[in-house]
Amino acid sequence: MKKYIYSSAFGHSNKKYNSIIIDTDGAADDLRTICLLLSSDKIQVNAITTSDGALIPDEGLVKVRALLRSFGHEGIPTSSGEITQPNPPQWRELSQKISWGDEHQIETNIEENAPDLIISSIYAEGEPTTIVCIGSLTNIANALRAKPEIKERIKRIVWHNNSIHPIFGTNYEIDKKAAEYILKIEIQLDIVNNIEGKEIGFTEKLLRDIETIKTPYAQKIAESHRPSEVYERIQTNHFKIWDELVALYLLYPELFETKIFEKYPNHSINSIFQTAKIEDKIVEVLSCKNNENYIVFKNFPNDSNLYNDDVNKYMHQIIENYGKEEWGIIVLTNEFHTHLGIYSIIGAKMGLRAREYFNVGLDELYVVSYAGSRPPISCLNDGLQVSTGATLGHGTIITMTEDLLQQPKAIFTYNNITISLELKHDYWGIVRKDIKQGIKLHGALTDDYWSFVRELAIKYWLEWSRKEIFNIEKIE
Repeated sequence: MKKYIYSSAFGHSNKKYNSIIIDTDGAADDLRTICLLLSSDKIQVNAITTSDGALIPDEGLVKVRALLRSFGHEGIPTSSGEITQPNPPQWRELSQKISWGDEHQIETNIEENAPDLIISSIYAEGEPTTIVCIGSLTNIANALRAKPEIKERIKRIVWHNNSIHPIFGTNYEIDKKAAEYILKIEIQLDIVNNIEGKEIGFTEKLLRDIETIKTPYAQKIAESHRPSEVYERIQTNHFKIWDELVALYLLYPELFETKIFEKYPNHSINSIFQTAKIEDKIVEVLSCKNNENYIVFKNFPNDSNLYNDDVNKYMHQIIENYGKEEWGIIVLTNEFHTHLGIYSIIGAKMGLRAREYFNVGLDELYVVSYAGSRPPISCLNDGLQVSTGATLGHGTIITMTEDLLQQPKAIFTYNNITISLELKHDYWGIVRKDIKQGIKLHGALTDDYWSFVRELAIKYWLEWSRKEIFNIEKIE
């Protein structure tokens, strides 16, 4: 029998988002919808499962994993469900051709099947979970059949389908038995669709607007829709805004007209009626990761003239390479650390990479550092605290005190999943060699030595990508 573990949220965590599990059948509008949901700072994606539909589940799983890897979100658990359709839909061939990411060496091996992953993810989350179905209801139905008591921990199921009473639509046709099973359960089911069946096109103008947004999620939609065979479908008004409506419903429910059925009070049908705002809202969501959220600042200082000369000349290049968030975190780390340090910058990149892996915000990770308490390696701890929000004051970071075993390494845990990040030996070798050379040239802890360290720190900040310098290992 499978064992499910409850976890408790950290006392300091101030969650401002909806925890969701996404179930997708791998269509083009699913790609766009997942990018929207990942982009929003009001949504936390705890797992993604694949069901039969536009793609068979294993094909969908490869695309989902390629997508997450391209964003650095490999830590979002994924799994595939069962095949339910005897015949493929006519749009399968096109769905197979759309690129979600580099599928090279992506495997379909799974630790637990889709229903089990849904169950374990629901139990791992401290708050009730919303199940977002942008395909059939197969996987959530199988999860509820296997463990009916999870119903109490499900906030609602949000499903894109044409109608509910009477029930009809493409996603219903894929697995009628699953849908009819869900309809018999006393669980909140929100259907999302176009008002009066009036479909809205995914237009060339919208694609051009998305192309101007400098976030990985917007750029993913742009690059996947630019190849000629896909772009021609946009030009001929073949692509519609379908599943994207689910993301908009979660984020902007005021755009929808809601009908609740007297006979079925736990069922609602939610139809988009403010259609003129759809494109603007899609652009707004995809721009979300460009927004900056600070406690004291309204906006982080972005005038390069405010920074010292040896830093300001690289500011725009660093932001272009690694994003505004890494820039801000490392600036704050260095101010907190009181000098431009090598290990503190590595710690900041490490903590941000861990958050990126799980796709979580600040104050969501529990951290165990192996950097000890003796400088310079222990300086890693300052970067870890600033980049993750796991601080000594919050009680969510501890440091191994055996200084003889110091390493630029840390363990990160989120929702019962634990990983280790360690600076690759080649990079650590460069740091140790460069510091040794600095001591040889300038002596230990002299003014010239600290100037030398500052130059190295800026060099590593500029040249070392957080996606390349760490070994990441999942810990069972």
